[in-house]
Amino acid sequence: RALDAAHNMAKRYTLNPKRIYVTGFSGGAKVAGRLGFVYPDVFAGGIYQGGIAYYRGIPDPADAKREFPPSFNKPEGVLFSKVRTESRHVVIAGEEDFNRSASRATFEGMTKKDGFTRATWIEMPKVGHVWADAATWARALDALDAPLKEAPPKK
Repeated sequence: RALDAAHNMAKRYTLNPKRIYVTGFSGGAKVAGRLGFVYPDVFAGGIYQGGIAYYRGIPDPADAKREFPPSFNKPEGVLFSKVRTESRHVVIAGEEDFNRSASRATFEGMTKKDGFTRATWIEMPKVGHVWADAATWARALDALDAPLKEAPPKK
């Protein structure tokens, strides 16, 4: 439905393709993550609240024998490059959220191992598995819409 909405809204309205984002909460965040990662040609990024899906297994920091399993196939070629270096991703979790550990480990894997350059982590203090409040939502949108920094010149 999100793909249909993005396609059909663009037919009816003038949309800035650099500002078409996908979002969800908990299981919906996992679906949004799949869409944001697999279709960077449709979605400029996403906000994943209280959960996130990923294309590869992520080691569980609390148990070296476990991992959070992959949820979809890795995008290939130019799509993978685009999702890593052009798309923007915001991962939000409550400090006491039961999905916090998996979300944080996934974010760390994205940024430290897989080279995602436009990802932001936002942690809400003293809350569990809840939707972002207005201030957190504003921070997430600011992260998505912040002006891009120019790449440093090659020497």
